[in-house]
Amino acid sequence: MLTSVSVRVSHRLEKVRVAQAAMDDLARTSRLPARARGQLQVVLDELLSNVIRHGGLGQGSEPIHVALTIDGRTVTIALSDDASPFDPSVTPAGPADHRDELGGRGLDLVHRLVDRIDYRRTTNGQNEVLVTKHVDGFEGDDVVGHGLTIEEHRGEGNATLTLHGRIDSGNAAELTDHLTGLVRSGFANLTIDFQGIEYLTSAGFRALLVATDAAEAAGGDLRLKSLSPDVRELFALTGLEGAFMMA
Repeated sequence: MLTSVSVRVSHRLEKVRVAQAAMDDLARTSRLPARARGQLQVVLDELLSNVIRHGGLGQGSEPIHVALTIDGRTVTIALSDDASPFDPSVTPAGPADHRDELGGRGLDLVHRLVDRIDYRRTTNGQNEVLVTKHVDGFEGDDVVGHGLTIEEHRGEGNATLTLHGRIDSGNAAELTDHLTGLVRSGFANLTIDFQGIEYLTSAGFRALLVATDAAEAAGGDLRLKSLSPDVRELFALTGLEGAFMMA
């Protein structure tokens, strides 16, 4: 089985959706299992958002080229861009064991979720990254539509939110604003139900940490519940499993 798709992504975080949709299409046609699909989406988001945020790009920069391929049981993500030189294949130091240090967790996640990362800087000034992941079994369920929806119930000084979809670089800022806005409005005790979340990236973890700090500063707390095994694994891989209260 050989299946591939390629897209170009302009240098704006909201355009990462283009690549995410391509990954969803590939996952659907290839029947990727949910766990592998979520992990690959995390990797894709982390790599693209890193280029967009930290690449030192000018207004005339070419779009980022993304090629996604499944060959047998091997999935590859190939990125090419004209950003500043950066080698994501260098193994990071590992995640910090407390919530105050978030830098580097995204790249650390990438290393922990894939089998290999290759990088080269071409003579014409391009970064070329090739990420390889081996997947067992191709009998996945239907792909969840990308995006994030929030169901909210408010009480006296507390609010319970049920999230559905994905938390990534494209919607994390919106989630941060929603949660901190609740705290400012007097709902300092927050419970977030993760039963409908497929995955979250480092941007999602950052949103939860900011909201946790805001709730605690207001005399309340933020609690999480109903994490699926796949999502709980991401918390463990970032070293943040113990940074949040569980309901």
